[in-house]
This record gives sequence, structure tokens and C-alpha cells, in this order.
Amino acid sequence: MPRRIPFAYFITFTSYGTWLHGDIRTWVDREHNEFGTERLTHNPLLHAIRRRGLKHPAVTLSAPMIDAVLQAIREVCDHRGWTLVRVNVRTNHVHALVQANAEAEKLLGDFKRYATRRLRVEELIEPDRPVWTDGGSTIYVWDRESFNRIDRYIRYGQGENLGGLAGHDA
Repeated sequence: MPRRIPFAYFITFTSYGTWLHGDIRTWVDREHNEFGTERLTHNPLLHAIRRRGLKHPAVTLSAPMIDAVLQAIREVCDHRGWTLVRVNVRTNHVHALVQANAEAEKLLGDFKRYATRRLRVEELIEPDRPVWTDGGSTIYVWDRESFNRIDRYIRYGQGENLGGLAGHDA
């Protein structure tokens, strides 16, 4: 049976140490990482344990880092022939809405690899520092209504534009 290709993918990943399990902003774990599943509520003890377990300081993306990540995501989309509908790079996470004939995990992995390489080449982060949290969110977008809702969220639901917003109207 051939693989059914979604209309688009909504990819999200966070920078290292900035959104830990137990976080006050809500969070997900492997058992609660399905579309429509309730996000988990604040757990101060778990959050403290996770924070103490960090091996490096948290990575907060500066303006030059945001620009480098944005350029890297554009580069990988151009290289792979994927359509970057919208991307918003924030100080602690990245949202991207992409149309591609590839597995969602491929997009997530390539975005993180290209962004890490660009940050290191531009000497914006030390060579031995982790940049991203393990994993990320890969939501399959099956219809135009969901696509439009996610596009609006990426554009307008993230607060002030930090210079990492890009895309085109699909």
C-alpha cells in the first residue's frame, strides 16, 4: 500500500534546556505527543529535577542566531525541493509549516542538522554545546482548514516578530 502524503507538516523543536518536562507553560512527553492529546500541567518537582540534569546551560537564541537558523531552514528546503510555507524562529523554539514529499522525521532532523551546522560555522555557538532538545513535534496536516489555522498560529500567535518570520502565501 503506498504511503499517504499529508498536505503539509507542522514541525516544532525547542532549543536545549529551555522547555523542560514539568514546565509551567505545559509540556508533552512521549506518551502525550499525539495530536489532540492534552498537554501536561506544571510539575515543579519534575521541572527542578530536569533542570538539575542539564549538562550545559540552556540555549537562548540571540538575534544573529535566529537569523542563522532561519537561513539554514530556507537552505535545506531549497536543497531538498520542499516548499517552506511559513517559519518562525523564536528565542527558544522553531515552528515551520512545510509541504514535502518526505517523512516528517526527515524534515525535523534536517532542520536541526542544518541549523546546528550554520550556528557552528558562523561561530554563534561553541562546538561542544548541544543546541536543540532531543526530538520535536511532527504534526501531519491533512486538510486546508488545519493548514490555514496553523499558518495563522505561526504568523500571529507567537508574539512580537523577532526577525525570524518568513514564508509565502500558499
